[in-house]
Amino acid sequence: MATQLIGYGELIGALDNDYMGYDEEVGVLSEHDIGARGAQRTVKADRRYTLGLGSVLVPAGGTAQLSGAPTLKFRVDRLMLVSTAPGVVVTSIVAGNVLQSLGGGGSPVESFAPNAFGASMAGQSIDPAIPVVVTLVNPTGAAIQVAGNVFGLADQ
Repeated sequence: MATQLIGYGELIGALDNDYMGYDEEVGVLSEHDIGARGAQRTVKADRRYTLGLGSVLVPAGGTAQLSGAPTLKFRVDRLMLVSTAPGVVVTSIVAGNVLQSLGGGGSPVESFAPNAFGASMAGQSIDPAIPVVVTLVNPTGAAIQVAGNVFGLADQ
């Protein structure tokens, strides 16, 4: 069974119930859930790390990808992007093989700026060497440089 990272009293993706933040219980465990999945391994991860995604020039009217792979088991908590000009759209964020966005027409890169409000996420836990890939589209008439970082909890 896959290992999931937990941190700060937060249980992520276990037992088919929703649990969130600082010991606040949202779901209720049944004996059936505990019996069926009680053997799931969790890892206490209370240290935050950064995963650099590098920088890419997104051509006018084109697409590009930012990518990085952690050296430890890692859970995506925050994507931060900076660009030299507005206009670039994030069309997908993938951790391993799991899409971290809900679809739609994409999100402006400014949604992930360092000063963006509410830009955190509780993403997928991924194993070492499994990449986080951000796909970008530039609908403008000029090339735009974009750089990125992912912040999250990691298995020590």
